[in-house]
Amino acid sequence: MYHEYGRVNSQPDTTVTDGATLPKEVKVIDFEQASLAEVVATIETVYDVKVDNVPEQTADYELSLHYEGTAEDLVNVINDILGTDMSVSEK
Repeated sequence: MYHEYGRVNSQPDTTVTDGATLPKEVKVIDFEQASLAEVVATIETVYDVKVDNVPEQTADYELSLHYEGTAEDLVNVINDILGTDMSVSEK
C-alpha cells in the first residue's frame, strides 16, 4: 500500500500546463485492488479533469492506495508506481 500526504489549502491554487489552467484542489481518494480503468474514471470524476495517455491494456494494472493531494500529483505518483506516462488536462 502506498501513502502520500499533502497539505490542505483553504484556497485552491492553479497551475499552467500546456496553456491550460488546472485547479490544484486537494482531495482524499482511496482505491482497493482497483483496475487502472476504475482509477482513471474515479480521478476524472472526483477532480473534474481528463486523464490523458492512459495505456490501452488497463486490465493489466491494479492499484490499492490511499491518497490526499491534487489530481496532477496523484497521476504522477501512479506513473511512478506503474511506469506509465499519463497526464492530466482540463475537461
